[in-house]
Amino acid sequence: MLRVERLRCSDRQNPMGTDRDIRLSWQLESDSGNIMQRAYRIVARGEEGELLWDSGVVISSRQQAAWPEEIPLRSRQRVLWRVEAEDSAGNTAVSEEAFFQTALLEQTDWRAKWIIHPEVHDAYGNTDQDRALPSYLFRKEFSVGKKIRRASLYICGLGFFTARINGCPVSDEVLAPAFTRYDRRTLYASYDITPLLQEQNALAVSVGNGRYNGFSDGVWNLKCEPWRSYPKLIAQIHLDYADGTEQRIGTDKSWKTHPGPSYFNCIDGGERYDARLAPEGWEQSGYDDSQWTAAEISRGTGGLLYPSTLPPIRITQSLRPLTTTRNGKGTVYDFGQNLSGWVRITVAGEPGAVVSIRMAEQLREGDIYHGEIASQYADQE
Repeated sequence: MLRVERLRCSDRQNPMGTDRDIRLSWQLESDSGNIMQRAYRIVARGEEGELLWDSGVVISSRQQAAWPEEIPLRSRQRVLWRVEAEDSAGNTAVSEEAFFQTALLEQTDWRAKWIIHPEVHDAYGNTDQDRALPSYLFRKEFSVGKKIRRASLYICGLGFFTARINGCPVSDEVLAPAFTRYDRRTLYASYDITPLLQEQNALAVSVGNGRYNGFSDGVWNLKCEPWRSYPKLIAQIHLDYADGTEQRIGTDKSWKTHPGPSYFNCIDGGERYDARLAPEGWEQSGYDDSQWTAAEISRGTGGLLYPSTLPPIRITQSLRPLTTTRNGKGTVYDFGQNLSGWVRITVAGEPGAVVSIRMAEQLREGDIYHGEIASQYADQE
């Protein structure tokens, strides 16, 4: 039996936020073993069932095709597509339907503004490397009064951001957005937030320095980059209602902001986090943010906004240490390999107690060893 499986759009499954460079691919599977595709046909339709593209029968063994340039795509357009295929033995199969949704394809689609916390200076390339900037929290409450057909979030927080709606993460993606030359091109993420919405909602975003505002003398010398500036946020929610109307919610002066509990964060130097400074319930609707500050409009990055089409960084596995040893300085946990990730711990103690965790790529004489890279860490208290 012939099957058409693994439909992908630009190497992603049912992606949100594609650009105009659309590449469709698929794979053939069969119980009979060796097969070769003889022909295929792609049929793509809009959400209302209207035909957008019918490739017709194409005699080819290639299991991929580019979206035709002569068929333009609109911003935020959802396309449903399927593949019909025939193998060299004359067997035919039709795939399940897949979809993709385009991003904000024009710069003019953005009505939202870049915003910052008013305590920072909004200029390029002149931030104070000796100042331990915190993360900044931003929040906005909004209501949904009608039945929603689809809700989409387009967002970029520099250097890195996390976003939640009503306390729930909008995605399992981490360390977004990807590193670019920010004064030329800044990537934003696109998320389907339809399942997260209630009648009353809160979008809560935490923004840290990341590579956008580097502090250290590390190998990348980020503190000298021409784009360097303070953390900032741009976000735009589109609510498409079942009655055909649309509501747009974007970052502006009506958003509230507050310094976050991560009172120092640096891509090379690590993080200082004070749990006592974490506002309880700030990610939920109904939180009293009357003591927070109104956000300030920022001049942005100097670069254009582009949809991120890269595979997202995600947590793929959890590891436990292979060995645990104690020395005069503390406890050393050896995971047996170099890795990129976070440490997850459970602690108990009095408020104000300090837990210190240091990372290293090498062990020497029963202790962690930084060696010649020690000078690249911004070890600020």
